[in-house]
Amino acid sequence: MKIITKAVRLFFIILTVAGFYPVFSQTNVSGGIFSNTTWTKANSPYIVTDTVVVFPGFTLTIQPGVVVKFNSAVLLELRQAELIAMGTNTDSITFTSNVSLAPGSWEQIILNGGTMTSKFNYCNFRYATNGLFVGGGVSAIIKNSNFNFNTTGLYGGGAGIIDTCNFINNGIGGYISFSSAVMNNCNFSNNQSGLTSTATIINNCTFNHNVGAGFSSGSGGGSGNKINNSTFNYNQTGFANARGCSLNNCTVNHNQSGFITGATISDDNVRVKNTTIDSNTVVGIEISNRGDSVFNCQIKYNGVGMIENNTDNAYPTIITKNRIENNSIGLQLINTPDNIYCNDICNNKSYDLKYLATSSFTIANNYWCTTDSASVQALVYDGHNNINYGLVNFMPINTGSCNFNTSIDEHSLSDSKINIFPNPASSLLNCSISCNSTSAGKLNIFDMLGRTISSENIQLISGVNTFSTDVSEFSSGIYFLQISETDGNAVQKKFVVK
Repeated sequence: MKIITKAVRLFFIILTVAGFYPVFSQTNVSGGIFSNTTWTKANSPYIVTDTVVVFPGFTLTIQPGVVVKFNSAVLLELRQAELIAMGTNTDSITFTSNVSLAPGSWEQIILNGGTMTSKFNYCNFRYATNGLFVGGGVSAIIKNSNFNFNTTGLYGGGAGIIDTCNFINNGIGGYISFSSAVMNNCNFSNNQSGLTSTATIINNCTFNHNVGAGFSSGSGGGSGNKINNSTFNYNQTGFANARGCSLNNCTVNHNQSGFITGATISDDNVRVKNTTIDSNTVVGIEISNRGDSVFNCQIKYNGVGMIENNTDNAYPTIITKNRIENNSIGLQLINTPDNIYCNDICNNKSYDLKYLATSSFTIANNYWCTTDSASVQALVYDGHNNINYGLVNFMPINTGSCNFNTSIDEHSLSDSKINIFPNPASSLLNCSISCNSTSAGKLNIFDMLGRTISSENIQLISGVNTFSTDVSEFSSGIYFLQISETDGNAVQKKFVVK
């Protein structure tokens, strides 16, 4: 027995000298935090045995490499307080369950009120009911983080910047009704539904392989989402309930249904520009709100390319300079208040146009890949096919393509033509921008959290436009100047106030 004891003792001495002696550290936490506090890697993992509340005005800092594990039904609340969880790309921070590896195993991290800004970088949120809840009026900056296997990954109604984050295998990837938010370079994949959002500017994001909708603008309408350079594919619906949204330079393909506006809401316009909508099995794009517009899009290889169902004669839908081709049915019209001109509507398998309203309708000045009226009529479904419907007048016919821009780059504004000076600025900030058309617009300034600092209506003219803004009352920091047209096209540039 003594020999065995000595051998064991010698074994641990060798491990210690070699630097491999096992360390078993664990810190249990619960209750209130009433001073600035740091959770260190040396004391990790932290086990949240009961709800932890950081009280107003204080900061909880979590070091890189820390693991925080939550018991069932408990949460971490920042009550008018601040959470700084800044991991690194080699040493991330993880918030996860201490009880089971199933969605909803613990409650949430909640940012609850106050003016302090919480920051997250290289964080992992797993197995929560809500991985992170950003309360109304609260600001958060979330970067390089992963939300996996939660009931809902990100939830809330505050303001924030969400950059380079992944939302994968959640019930709902994100449900955000932020007062203002900017989301860049994010991925929503393999969730029950991807993202439901209002008042969000979304750039360069991917929504794919979600069981329901890749993206939805929520049930309230008038959401103000602006989505640019993003991809929606292999979802049940790529973009659902799109009321009040603008879509620019995007790809919507290989979904069951591509882009659906939802029920008609007054003044809830949808604008789709410079977008490719293809290979959606049921319908490529369905629009039904008054004043919607579809411009310079490729709509091809879908079941029905486009369904239009606007019922408000005072605010017709505008459909122009689109290429609608190689669908089973190209364009299906359910009502008549439409302004449809200068489109290429060709080579669709069953019908180029299917008209299902009772009154007669004119859809002149489009290109049908032929000037022979009999050949065009053969691919138009109307009262000639079913006496319950009205007749379509497609004359005069355009004799050639309608100058569709195949490069998908028909903008009157361009990042390469905007200039800000001086930068940094301390009093008067000047902006010059070149446009190739005349339109009404807005000049907005946002802070780093996406909050609107100032906004004014402007008139853009063809040529060089110059505007000046007084920034002398701005706090020192980084801001974004955005110039937008009324159709949703916008450019922005960063500047510094010193």
